[in-house]
Amino acid sequence: MPPPPPSLSRLTEEELRELEAEGRRGLEARLQCLQNIHTLLDAAMLNIHHYLSTVATLAPPRPEGSAGEASGANQEASSSAAAASTGGPTTEDSSTCT
Repeated sequence: MPPPPPSLSRLTEEELRELEAEGRRGLEARLQCLQNIHTLLDAAMLNIHHYLSTVATLAPPRPEGSAGEASGANQEASSSAAAASTGGPTTEDSSTCT
């Protein structure tokens, strides 16, 4: 932005009008930029809110070490329960039958 002239009293009426119009155009451009920034910030906040509400609906992750052990124990328990309900031999029964 150029510095203002040393004295505004020496400018003609037309030069004052042009200076005022230039300042107005600059002010309008700055206001438009601020409105654009406001719109972008609103959109970003909406995206963050959407992300946070999506993350809140997800189950928390289980630790890797306990998940592998728990799934192995669950598989053994379910196979024993299935064999017992069908009357078939379990892993313990098959070892004593031979």
